[in-house]
Amino acid sequence: EYAADITFRMSSRQMEIRRVLFRSENGVCGRYYIPNVFTPNGDQINDYFEVERKNVTISQMYIFNRWGAVLFSSNEPNPKWDGRFKDQDAATGVYVYMVRGFCNNHVPFFKYGDVILIR
Repeated sequence: EYAADITFRMSSRQMEIRRVLFRSENGVCGRYYIPNVFTPNGDQINDYFEVERKNVTISQMYIFNRWGAVLFSSNEPNPKWDGRFKDQDAATGVYVYMVRGFCNNHVPFFKYGDVILIR
């Protein structure tokens, strides 16, 4: 969270200054980064879809295909998906994720979006 003073010109002789608070998406309780692409090809670089985090615990993760079928789900703390479904590599494409978690101060959060799997 950070603040900025913004000046509004009300007339040629009068000005108003307001303090505006900005809150980054990650500033609510901790920091996290959810990647939009990963490459599970065994080269040890971006081989898993996982949330990078600081002061945040991921408690649930779901991965869906474009038809809404669940390919991966986990209730383990800080899960990661290896790009596989039923012991086979999932196809290159776009998948939807849903993650739930909480901050170290126990504030819950929920995020969803899409991730591209590239083989």
